[in-house]
Amino acid sequence: MRCAEYIARWLKTKVDYVFGVQGGAVVHLFDACERFGPKPIYCHHEQAAGFAAVAYARMKGYGVCITTTGPGSTNAITPLLGAWQDSIPCMFLSGQVRSNQTSYGKPVRQVGTQEAPILDIVRRMTKLDDDVYGGYVAEIFKAAYDESVGGRPGPVWLDIPQDVLWTELQS
Repeated sequence: MRCAEYIARWLKTKVDYVFGVQGGAVVHLFDACERFGPKPIYCHHEQAAGFAAVAYARMKGYGVCITTTGPGSTNAITPLLGAWQDSIPCMFLSGQVRSNQTSYGKPVRQVGTQEAPILDIVRRMTKLDDDVYGGYVAEIFKAAYDESVGGRPGPVWLDIPQDVLWTELQS
């Protein structure tokens, strides 16, 4: 099973809909949601997708926003802050450039196309932020969800490199 399919099936256990904007770094995740997971609701802008996920969480108990890398992910910061300030449990998922194209730990501003260090940017507005790598997908998603709904609820952010989404998970 590809990682994107696993994530879609996991999301289906938490929500009936996810909100987002299609982009190259999340095409595999949206495809998997269309086939196996919660129904995607495509928005015209990432800020709208974020606010829709937060509103859905207010109504149904949990919401999920999916954005692509770079400007796509930074566009969702305003609804993320709203969820943080209002203690709304929700998950923001951003696609990221391929693992070998990130600038983390390198003395450069950017390596991959439209790469953004989104986890560094959102850290003060989330209960948990993490990058997702193939071997730990189940553990990371469980920990993020548990943190989001536990104690004082709030948003979490998971950043998923594009190559991880198409990776086959070991059973």
